[in-house]
Amino acid sequence: MSQIIKIKRGLKKDLTILQEGEMGFCTDKKEFYIGNGTENTLINKDVNIKVENSIISNDNPNNVIELVAGNNINITPDETNNKITISLKNNVETKEESQAKANTAESNAKIYADNKVASIVNSAPTTLDTLQELAKALGDDPNFATTITNMVASKETPQGAQQKANIAEGNAKAYADSIKPTTLPANGGNANTLDGKHVNDFAPSGYGLGTMATNISSMDLNNYKITGFFRGSNVINAPNTGWFWFIIIGHDTGWTNQIAISYGANNIGNIMYSRIYQNASSWTGWNRIAKTTDIPTKLSQFANDIGAGSGVKITTSVNSPSAINAGDFWYKII
Repeated sequence: MSQIIKIKRGLKKDLTILQEGEMGFCTDKKEFYIGNGTENTLINKDVNIKVENSIISNDNPNNVIELVAGNNINITPDETNNKITISLKNNVETKEESQAKANTAESNAKIYADNKVASIVNSAPTTLDTLQELAKALGDDPNFATTITNMVASKETPQGAQQKANIAEGNAKAYADSIKPTTLPANGGNANTLDGKHVNDFAPSGYGLGTMATNISSMDLNNYKITGFFRGSNVINAPNTGWFWFIIIGHDTGWTNQIAISYGANNIGNIMYSRIYQNASSWTGWNRIAKTTDIPTKLSQFANDIGAGSGVKITTSVNSPSAINAGDFWYKII
């Protein structure tokens, strides 16, 4: 498009503030001004103004401005509007058009560069799309290829690994064959044994497990709270000093049940007692466990048992007693 330079023309009193680069000519004073948007500057009449190849001269003795058009310059007077239009013959880009072309060129250059980089990266993940990231991934090793070659050379090949596995398998089979029995017992072997030992052989010692009850004579029974089977006489804190079997059942560190069964010399056989260790603090007293033969089945068995010598007296008879003391009980048999 053409770029047009306009020169305002008129009386000096009518001259307004010219825009930046705008020119004005006062016909009455024969003065030439150029503006900057805030004020007008008088151009010395003895100075020629050159616009590219065009010269605005004021050397005419009649004070006539001579405009000489150079190449690519058009001068068009407009007497009706009191102005002279100076335009360029060829198309000259504006500042905006030049900037737009520069922006386009810059964008094209960026796209070209990005495409070249993308062809090198070849869709690599974002964590490996720069040379620095690739270097870090390779351990910053300038001799990476040599390092990998040496590492591979130090590793076992599949053929070598298989050979070693075959040797290990053969050794295992040979060892198994060397320890297996050549013959079995006549009964086919005892399923309750392991490596020649019975299951009872693996029970912990000292608790009467898998063997005879452990003798704890003269020991303190309060110290036995773990499950086990024991025996002994003169056992401290037993029901008495006679012989007993002791069955101990441990629940946890705070609760244990002890059962004592009398037998042997200095004791009445087959009498059972029980007590409990509770709340990890104390033992209860011994309680005798009654047998069915200890429980009366008829009233006559109570006769003279309660209150013997004093206290409550129980009498059974078909006749009423001649005298009854306070607390005595009489039961009539009909």
